[in-house]
Amino acid sequence: MIFALLLLSLPAFADRGVPLANSTHALLPNGLTLEVKDGRLWVVRQGLRAEVPPEGDAPGFKSPLKALAQITATEDKRLLTVKVTDDCGTEAELRLVMSSLWARSENAFGLDALARKDYASAASFFARALTTDPGLDEAAANSAAALALSGKTAEALEALDGLLGRQPAKTYLKCLTDPDLAPLLNGPRLVNLRSATPGTAQLKLNDMLKGSQEFEPGKLAAYESVRRIVAAVVKTVVYPGPDEEDGKFHWRSSFVMIDAKTGETLLRLPLVLEDETAGGDSLLHPKPVLASKAKAVAQRVELANRALSDLGLVAPEQIKAILESAKDTPPGTMPFSFPGTTLRLTVASAGAAELKDVASIRDPAQMPGPENAQWAEWLPAAGMAVFQWGQYPGAGCLKNIYDGVSVLRP
Repeated sequence: MIFALLLLSLPAFADRGVPLANSTHALLPNGLTLEVKDGRLWVVRQGLRAEVPPEGDAPGFKSPLKALAQITATEDKRLLTVKVTDDCGTEAELRLVMSSLWARSENAFGLDALARKDYASAASFFARALTTDPGLDEAAANSAAALALSGKTAEALEALDGLLGRQPAKTYLKCLTDPDLAPLLNGPRLVNLRSATPGTAQLKLNDMLKGSQEFEPGKLAAYESVRRIVAAVVKTVVYPGPDEEDGKFHWRSSFVMIDAKTGETLLRLPLVLEDETAGGDSLLHPKPVLASKAKAVAQRVELANRALSDLGLVAPEQIKAILESAKDTPPGTMPFSFPGTTLRLTVASAGAAELKDVASIRDPAQMPGPENAQWAEWLPAAGMAVFQWGQYPGAGCLKNIYDGVSVLRP
């Protein structure tokens, strides 16, 4: 019924596909507004915002969004095609599902009720969101949280059934790191997801406080061979902004776990926040975490180590890549080689990575997205390269700052 209402009152501009009069707001049916704010795209209803993420597992738009350019609808009015522009002058075209936009707004109402500890109302909103868009996984997790906080453990575990069937490891990690869901970890299906042999890869707190990315000396990646999960610590030095008075370099780090089969991010857990580090003058040797923030970092490191142990990750043998001379490669590329192998990893500033075996005729594996790499490791037993990639501010236009870890096979 809700979806039918959405289709009845789609504005006339959607049929004609004409440019919009307001570049940051567009009115949609049933009190919804599509809005560009703070460089991102939102659906708004009665003052509550829900972000509309880009398709797939991409971290977001390369540059902050600036404006809405045009909206059109399919003939059955179930899909919107939205053209947006970013701060770099690039135009992108997004396909949005009307029912999903409504579901996201219902989820936002549920989160508002959850924050007010009105768990019954929150559960109702999340249930309506899932009725409208059964694929909205965040609403399923939020529904489980609302039920768990109401003391309805059995119902909360039932709400997680679909997620556990589709994304078992990701759902386990969500429960592990979300305090509202943590009481569900003793549920039978979640207990069965723990590795029979606890993982031995562990992060050392003192090293993390200084910005290390190692599990053991020389080992930057952890791996689990059955579910094929990769873990790494991503560290990024943050350049001082134009409005920052001290002009100092800070840094941040996150613990990342990905599915090596699909490249999907299973967990991204902040370890060190930018404002928790002392400002330094050196880009290559930034200062450690402030003593007053060490306890907060310790709690996050403990969670990361629990994830490593519960899912059975170890730090296997690995070969660290060497950055080669770029004189024989096109400008804007970073070529890496792995000593003792014929493998070559190339990351281009245009936004793509390629891993190939130069002694083989096989087609190389390629991955779009990264613009540079900070480090790379070859894991012989897993037959894959793991590397940290990034997208950082460049000349000419403002960019969102993203970083992450990915795997490639030759």
